[in-house]
Amino acid sequence: MIFGFLGTIPGIICGLKAHSQIKRQPDLGGKALATAGLILGGVLSVIWIPLTYILVIATISGFHRVAVIKEAQVETRKVEGQYNPENLDTTPDGSGWTLDLEDVSIPDKPVAGRVQGVPFTPKETEFAPVFSTIEFRNDDPGQSAAARREASGTFTLRFDEDDPALYSGRTFIVRKDGSVSIQPQGTWVPRKPWLRMSWTIPGERPSFSAGDNITYAMRLEFGELKDDKLPGRIYLCVLDRKKSFIRGTFVANVKSDPSTAVRRRMRGSIIPPKDVAPDAAGWTLELADVAIPDAPAAGRIHGNAFNVEQARVRVGDAFDQTHKRVGDALSLELREGRDFFADREISISLSERSLARLSGQTMRWPSNDPNEHRPLVLMGWKEAGRRFTEHAMIDKFV
Repeated sequence: MIFGFLGTIPGIICGLKAHSQIKRQPDLGGKALATAGLILGGVLSVIWIPLTYILVIATISGFHRVAVIKEAQVETRKVEGQYNPENLDTTPDGSGWTLDLEDVSIPDKPVAGRVQGVPFTPKETEFAPVFSTIEFRNDDPGQSAAARREASGTFTLRFDEDDPALYSGRTFIVRKDGSVSIQPQGTWVPRKPWLRMSWTIPGERPSFSAGDNITYAMRLEFGELKDDKLPGRIYLCVLDRKKSFIRGTFVANVKSDPSTAVRRRMRGSIIPPKDVAPDAAGWTLELADVAIPDAPAAGRIHGNAFNVEQARVRVGDAFDQTHKRVGDALSLELREGRDFFADREISISLSERSLARLSGQTMRWPSNDPNEHRPLVLMGWKEAGRRFTEHAMIDKFV
């Protein structure tokens, strides 16, 4: 009783041994005590053995989780250091990399460059209207990372518009300070395209970097769209340790519907529906005349009912274009489910950086202010029979 699991096995062994001795020498006595020890050892072993197993597994899982968190922190520091302008050389080099694009000329030859110090020549260029992205890649998406014998990489630019015709004849210029110009601009709001750069080097883990924290300079000139082909010229230089860049001409294949490979690479992404008419449940893209009900937040995610059980505002770091901390960044998290991994959730990164100034404000998107920061919306859900939550960044929302 006192020693718990440590006493169960000795209790059973000693009880059996005592019974054996008493059977040979009846005058010894103590049979009742031996029986009690045997029964108590058996009963406690039934309780303690599974409990000990659970404790051991929990301890191992805890150490593994700590190791994963530590590894993630190390990777985060590596990425932050890789894109911190204070730690990087910004002078042009002889290969063509430069952040000053005013006087550069785009070479009249197919796109080429380097990614993380490795030569980069795209084998395929795609424009995916459903994701508003143009992608330069030099690998086979159907091939596993283990099967690749050569280094591979991808440059992906995500814009605001999904109509390929709107890109025809337009020029996009992104300067190193983050400012953007579009010629002709028309109704297009000049915002910095989101950049994702990924690479796989044989013998190393696949890596990627993405988001607004990457400093880059770009000149992108689109030709005229014809027969689902969108030609163009690009000069893009990324401020990282290895001075990654691409430059040259291209012809992008316009994909009217995501291919299997694109779906696999963007697992969990949301494909905009063709039907955008309001439905009886309350879903609508026309919010001018809607009224928010005076009831606990609820809705649906992926066709399943979504009842908000937890709502919180998280405070993190916000950085300016030079990656200096300028204050706090706020995100609103709405969750259903009490487990570590939510059953369903929506996270909205807010443009307001001050918790105090958030009080009493009303925020709208799309915004009439061209300088308004675009909220980042992340949606999560658990597929049937899965422990972990699938996530997707939402591009189209009001």
